[in-house]
Amino acid sequence: MLVTGLVITVQNFSDSLESELASEPRLALGERTENRLPAVLETETDAEGRQLHRWLESLPHVLAVDVVFVGHDDEEEETPRTAISL
Repeated sequence: MLVTGLVITVQNFSDSLESELASEPRLALGERTENRLPAVLETETDAEGRQLHRWLESLPHVLAVDVVFVGHDDEEEETPRTAISL
């Protein structure tokens, strides 16, 4: 699974925009601060994530969708890493 952290910047928030964002099950919304809304997008593939990113950018009043984090959440357990000090 691909996990992407986003910051959605909007011109102005409306009930219709918030309900449209909330209707997307792969998108978890954080707490809005002024005109920015943090979000986490969980998709199976990179192509799926890019498609949803384009959808977000196409929504009315959305000015920008910034990617702030990308990570893979593999379901298989990884070997634990040992911390080292320098």
